[in-house]
Amino acid sequence: MRKTYKKSFKVKVCELILNKKKTVGSVAKEYSIARPIISRWLAEYKKYKDNAFTGRGNRLPEKQNFMH
Repeated sequence: MRKTYKKSFKVKVCELILNKKKTVGSVAKEYSIARPIISRWLAEYKKYKDNAFTGRGNRLPEKQNFMH
């Protein structure tokens, strides 16, 4: 089973990096999370801010109409 992280944790990680308090590498090492995962979180957070990390099965705004 894959490890999941709460939205609040992902936001905290992104803000630490964006506020120049930590680097992607240091966060990856500290929390044992692969760098590409953190980079994906950053990209989503930068693009969607409060709407990022919608959770299991909830599509991002631009992908909601994809299936219709």
